[in-house]
Amino acid sequence: MLYDKIAIGQPIKRCAMMNSENAKILAIEDDPGIRMCFVAFLEDLGFMVIEAENGARGLELFDIERPDLVLTDLNMPVMDGYGVISGIKERNPEVPIVVVSGAGAVNDAIEAVRRGAWDYITKPVQSLRDLQEVIERVLKRSKQIKETNAYQRNLEVLVNKQSEKLQVLESFDNITGLPNRTRLGDIFYEAVTRKHFSGNVAILLLQINSLKFVNETYGYEFGDHLLVAVGKRLVELVRDPNVISRVTGSKFAIMTVDGQNLLSLINDVIKIFDTPFSINMHEFFLGVSIGVAVFPVDGESLDRLLQSAETAMSEATLLGKNKYLFYSNDLSLKVQKRLEMENRLRHALQRGEYFLQYQPKFDAKTHLVVGMEVLVRWHPTGEKQIVAPSTFIPILEETGLIDQVGEWVLRTACAQYVKWRSEGMSPLKISVNVSAHQFHSGTLVNMIGAVLNDTGMEPSCLCLELTESIVMRDINQTLETLQTIADMGLKLSLDDFGTGYSSLSYLRRMPFHEIKIDRSFVMNLPHEKNSVAIAESIISMAHSLNMTIVAEGVETKEQLDFMVDRQCEEIQGFYFCKPLRVEDMSAIFSGMACIRYCVATA
Repeated sequence: MLYDKIAIGQPIKRCAMMNSENAKILAIEDDPGIRMCFVAFLEDLGFMVIEAENGARGLELFDIERPDLVLTDLNMPVMDGYGVISGIKERNPEVPIVVVSGAGAVNDAIEAVRRGAWDYITKPVQSLRDLQEVIERVLKRSKQIKETNAYQRNLEVLVNKQSEKLQVLESFDNITGLPNRTRLGDIFYEAVTRKHFSGNVAILLLQINSLKFVNETYGYEFGDHLLVAVGKRLVELVRDPNVISRVTGSKFAIMTVDGQNLLSLINDVIKIFDTPFSINMHEFFLGVSIGVAVFPVDGESLDRLLQSAETAMSEATLLGKNKYLFYSNDLSLKVQKRLEMENRLRHALQRGEYFLQYQPKFDAKTHLVVGMEVLVRWHPTGEKQIVAPSTFIPILEETGLIDQVGEWVLRTACAQYVKWRSEGMSPLKISVNVSAHQFHSGTLVNMIGAVLNDTGMEPSCLCLELTESIVMRDINQTLETLQTIADMGLKLSLDDFGTGYSSLSYLRRMPFHEIKIDRSFVMNLPHEKNSVAIAESIISMAHSLNMTIVAEGVETKEQLDFMVDRQCEEIQGFYFCKPLRVEDMSAIFSGMACIRYCVATA
């Protein structure tokens, strides 16, 4: 073939870039033989090729054919390659120019690149693959530049539209006086389109925690005053050219410009929530969750940046109070998977995918079974493995599905307990967890009453477990609800004790029957001094209040001995028994009057 004169014996690899789009290449070369070789090679790759024997003819054809790429020699009659470069740059600087220079003319080729050529190849061409790679590379780069320029042009149009819109719409939030989302958009577009834009813009999206609780408890006027107070603290912190905006509800956005130290700013934002907010003689401790998105990696528009920051902020909320996360593709994928899981959870109850396991509780001294805790498990249809409770239960709580699932758990557990009792089981205590959403829904007491009535469950054998964080919210209403449940004859257990901020004065007023020492303290016993001190304090306090102590998460003989020595009454953990399915528990109750050790494979 003719192009073998340029590069003998080189295999041909089809161009993957643009041949399907019929990319057009203008080849300007005064040597007919070389030009024919280029044409044959490029056409074989699938390109459309236009030939020109000199620079002047090349520019004429450029105006007519509008090629996607130009290959040009430097030393040609009528007009040389430098003239071609200048002429094409004036006509359309987005079109890539590749110089093909003669042997020994490397310096000339480099000068051509300096003047505006995109790349160069020396003649004779030693490898057709090299030529192909250069063409693919510059075409790809050209496409990116065209897209970027189109984006900039579209951005300018959006800026103009935004300016027109701002003439009609208000630009500031009517509660805090801060720029609203519309104004923030205007400032964003002005920043990214200015001539000397550094390229450094980030969005911090702030979710003010507990504001919904304040609105529900004290009214929206209190909530508005808190928004104003938060806005004032943020304004004192955020300086030009950075901008603070209230975008919606309890969400604020901070836009940083020109290289602001993000980590330093984030830490400063979190610090302003360390001090309580005082409204009408009331003090409120608020928290904040922060999601961070960076332009243009996480979004090339304000809406996309806010969306990315929202994704990161939602994940940060799950981590706890005053946490932050930067957006990433992995994070976005994680959120998508969680949304898919949420959709599946909405149908899991109807599909019968939930089941219960029971973890026995043992007397610390006799090792006899004295009760059991009910644990919900989820085995999605078509999946080999069950989903970890730490994965799906938070989603149930976020979506409110925990109310339906929680009622199913209580009803199923009570019905099973009544069945066991009819088969001769001793009146052991059965414990069921109650979520924050259930407890504060206002329907818990009625639901419990209905379950007891429908199943025939003995109230004195049923214990409800609640965490510290649940009972420390809205103390007066909590006390009323707890007392109503206790008056029904149920037992109450304070779960995960020691991880929250319970006040002893409140605890004395609450009708709890037992306290569970959180496994995070038990796991470090008896070697970690702080855990020892905390465990001993909890045991001493519980005994002074005539409460039963349950140690959860006991896995070693040393941990068991520690609890026995300090007169802890009940033990729960893998040292004795893992959670069991209903059939395994049934076998225990039917075959043994007591248990000292339990081997579980569930």
